[in-house]
Amino acid sequence: MLLLIGKDDCNYCNEIKAILNTKNVEYKYADQRNIKSEMLNFFKTKQTFYPYMIDIKEFKTFEDMKKHI
Repeated sequence: MLLLIGKDDCNYCNEIKAILNTKNVEYKYADQRNIKSEMLNFFKTKQTFYPYMIDIKEFKTFEDMKKHI
């Protein structure tokens, strides 16, 4: 699943959401105002524009998570 972190009136955010919707890609959207500043500061060192797109790996068990590492 993807997590998008965006902001109001962001054309890139709207465009990415439209593409994901068209392709039926599952995602969750979070407004940057609802994200802790420490987390946003981490992303800003890696990328200078919105939206941030994070690919979340989901595991059924802790053992599955350890195998992934």
